[in-house]
Amino acid sequence: ENTVKREERLLIAGIGTLFFIVEAGLSIGTSGVEGLFLSRFGSEALPYMFLLIGITAPLSLLLTAGAIGRLRPRTLYRVVPVALVFVLFASRLALIPEPRWFYPVLYTLRGIASTFTAIFTWGLAGSICTARQAKRLFPIFAAGGILGSSTGGVVASAIVRHIGAPNLILIWSILTAIALVLIYRLTAGLPERQADKIDERGVLAGIVRGYRQIRGSRVMPAFAAMAALFVATYF
Repeated sequence: ENTVKREERLLIAGIGTLFFIVEAGLSIGTSGVEGLFLSRFGSEALPYMFLLIGITAPLSLLLTAGAIGRLRPRTLYRVVPVALVFVLFASRLALIPEPRWFYPVLYTLRGIASTFTAIFTWGLAGSICTARQAKRLFPIFAAGGILGSSTGGVVASAIVRHIGAPNLILIWSILTAIALVLIYRLTAGLPERQADKIDERGVLAGIVRGYRQIRGSRVMPAFAAMAALFVATYF
């Protein structure tokens, strides 16, 4: 049954709005970051940046995978956006003196932030919804994200000439902070499952364990191959 139940409307409104706000902020911030970088380094530097993001993003995900077992779900979905708000605000302050070296760093952070945004939004939706609900409601959430991304692009092009590209990053930070308020409300009902038992060998052991689980999966190698193909053809 694909119909939306009456009792699910509030859930759809909350998570759909979260996806809209998060993707709108990401779209606006990406426009600012890419504009700043291209205006100083040009498109000829992009292949090097794609290579750098291709290295740093998986490494950051592995580090996160090693730490996930140490955090409760409710804490995890709150910590990621809080960290993102802090990084974005700090990045805007770092741009005040316009240091040339920081623009490649900012571009790399944008790529990593995009990956983590997908993790905490879809992870949160998966934690709140049951398997039956996911089949019916996830396309609605995805539509909210697409609408937010499109809206963010339109808004960015309309306001950038008035406020400047650096302040698009500040708007990204503000929208992420607004999304954080929604996240606190949505995660209020999540059970406080205890974190996994801490491995005495530390985070590195968690990273290795996560890598072995992915390598042993039937789905993840195919997913990695498709992701690599997408990156190669897209960029």
